[in-house]
Amino acid sequence: MTFQKSKLLISTLLVSAACSSQAENYLGASVGSGGVDYTTSQTKPDGYLSANFYYGKSLNDSLFLEAGLITGKSIDYDDEDKDEKDEVELETLYLALKGVLDLSAQHSLYAKAGLQQYQYEVESNGSTLLDKSGLGYSLDLGWEYGLSDKLTTRVQFGYLDLGKLTSNTLQFGIAYSI
Repeated sequence: MTFQKSKLLISTLLVSAACSSQAENYLGASVGSGGVDYTTSQTKPDGYLSANFYYGKSLNDSLFLEAGLITGKSIDYDDEDKDEKDEVELETLYLALKGVLDLSAQHSLYAKAGLQQYQYEVESNGSTLLDKSGLGYSLDLGWEYGLSDKLTTRVQFGYLDLGKLTSNTLQFGIAYSI
């Protein structure tokens, strides 16, 4: 299945799930930073910025199915030495199972495990080092704080394994219950 067909399939699932009448569904977004690792180069970027847009569907009080899009791009924090760093761009569509442990009315911990349909490219000095697409997996641990009945914030540590590329990120996000 091509990446575009996967996007269409996930989009269709998101729209159909959004039409559900369950009250504990949510829409959210998060941004974060972290690192990427791959074995094809010694000039890896200093860091990596990512954005995540997601929809969660309640299966019961403590279990959710989450689908979303993660996009990311490498960054170079310190360009004083003018070294050429690799450029990394990635995009994934994911489907994850999220388990939630309520600590209080406002605080909860969660863990997610999911499958990723990914596409990424690593370039160095204008040459493509890696250009991959396929299936990978993700593992996430996080904390959510309820600002109100409908609005929550989250802090999440995420790990992506995308074949020859792995990523660790710390993300900050917000979600709205629909």
